[in-house]
Amino acid sequence: MVCRWFLAGALAAALAGAAWGAPTGQALTLRECLLSALENHPQLRAARARVEAQGQAVRVQEAPRKPSLEASGSGRAVEGARDASAELRLSQLVTDGGKTDLAVRAAELEREAVLQDLAAARSDLVLEVQQAFYALVKAEDDLEVARRNVAVQEEQLARARAFFQAGKVPKSDVTAAEVDLGQARLEQTQASGTVEATRSLLSRTMGVSPRGQALSVTPPPWTDRKAPSVEAAQSGVAARPDLRAQGLRVEEASRNVALAAKDLAWNVAAWGGYGWSDPGTGEWKSGLSLSLPLLDGGRTDAKVGQARAKLEEARATEEDLRQKADLAVVEALTELRTAEESLRTALLVDRQARENLDLARGRYREGVGSPLEVSQAALNRTKAQRSLAKARHDLRIAWAKLEHGMGTNLADLEGEGR
Repeated sequence: MVCRWFLAGALAAALAGAAWGAPTGQALTLRECLLSALENHPQLRAARARVEAQGQAVRVQEAPRKPSLEASGSGRAVEGARDASAELRLSQLVTDGGKTDLAVRAAELEREAVLQDLAAARSDLVLEVQQAFYALVKAEDDLEVARRNVAVQEEQLARARAFFQAGKVPKSDVTAAEVDLGQARLEQTQASGTVEATRSLLSRTMGVSPRGQALSVTPPPWTDRKAPSVEAAQSGVAARPDLRAQGLRVEEASRNVALAAKDLAWNVAAWGGYGWSDPGTGEWKSGLSLSLPLLDGGRTDAKVGQARAKLEEARATEEDLRQKADLAVVEALTELRTAEESLRTALLVDRQARENLDLARGRYREGVGSPLEVSQAALNRTKAQRSLAKARHDLRIAWAKLEHGMGTNLADLEGEGR
């Protein structure tokens, strides 16, 4: 526990410094970004406030079970004559036919549902952070690709100039190399802008100010993971907090049907107190009060019908959520398998592009190649490296979506960020 709070405090201090323009001094891991989001994001603060509010709502429903104390008094003056009276009365509900018990249980079920809503909000936020984190990883990879391409084009321009001065190539080779370098520098500038934009996005999902941020990230290491079958993935959907929350609301709606019928229930309360009146007379009083509604103009029947309709709505919503969750898992698995194949292909294409670029540059050095050949090979290598970065990004996002769909993306963060 002490270690966990120390880590959270250290991370908060580092992020606070970054928010005011101080350098963080190190690249953040995915877990550190997740912990910051779970602790600081305003959406979760709002969700935690709703949990607290519903806890107070349970106390409101429990209040009739406890004694109540009331003081009252009156006074008047008529043609010079004055009189006054006062009373202190203690009341206690004896029975209301189970109405309070049903109301309390319904409020407790809503509190449990709101807690699951908080878990669902945390799960959604984890996915948002993962998407922003991996977007920044991809943007930084793209920027590094652009930088390497600039270095290649600078080397090519220097070689073209040297060959031109030696009379080995025409001036057009130098011009072509200058154009290629200019295009490479433009792409580097664009990649740098994308990095800044994704940094701001990650800062927002982490719940910290993006002003002056100089965030950098360290992607988690690649691990050999096997995708589950469709059946196994769908069997885990029941663990999703949004489905658990809706299941609780179905039970709550069922209790509310019974609660609505209790409007015609009898009510017994015991009371006792002391009454005083001027001039100086007082007495102790006690008794039982009984109330039994007989006719209410159909109000109770209407409330029961309304509660039953809401129960049917809750059941339909639960079924709709379950179907959407099953579909989301199937789609995530499809994306995952596609991403795995795309990554395998991208690795092969990148290897081929690297070999072709080495060959083209070697031919040009020997004076048997053309600048167009080098330019095209460099362009193909840049495209291949970007495709490889995208394939890695897509595979990571596919896994994140699958874990979110199965309700398992909070497994390693239980107890973190409340």
